[in-house]
Amino acid sequence: KLTGPKFETFKENLVEQFCEQTGGDCKFIGKALKDALGKGTKVTEKQWEAMVSDLKLALDEHKVGEEEKTEFFTIVQPMHDDLIPPKK
Repeated sequence: KLTGPKFETFKENLVEQFCEQTGGDCKFIGKALKDALGKGTKVTEKQWEAMVSDLKLALDEHKVGEEEKTEFFTIVQPMHDDLIPPKK
């Protein structure tokens, strides 16, 4: 399990970025995820899928509707392409 101040800052920034991207009243002032992690991030498909799974669980826990979840993941999907290079 990841812990510590850097991880907490990462989580806070990710929440703010999601909030702004989905039309919330947040103003994300950090770097975009792809810029913060840099090129060749080494984020794996398995790690991405684990994050998506955790997000789905959190949305379910908060009783977010299916339509809203679909909209959320449509907005989040471009991050996948920024972090994980296409297979050649």
